[in-house]
Amino acid sequence: MGDSVGHVMPSQVLTTSPQSNIGEIDRIMDGQKIQGLPVDEKKKFVGIISRADILTAITQEADMTHRLAAPAGK
Repeated sequence: MGDSVGHVMPSQVLTTSPQSNIGEIDRIMDGQKIQGLPVDEKKKFVGIISRADILTAITQEADMTHRLAAPAGK
């Protein structure tokens, strides 16, 4: 494969911010059929959020909700 990255990458890149809602980012990734989004803050790259990160966050939130709803001592 002799193409360069610049030749095959999309011309417009979707990004998100650290303040974005996880549910909304999940819907965007699902709709765009992508596995991750670059995270930028004030036009500076600060990380990547992946589908795995979202699944972890949702699982942790559900676990915490379940723990808070469980009767004491169980």
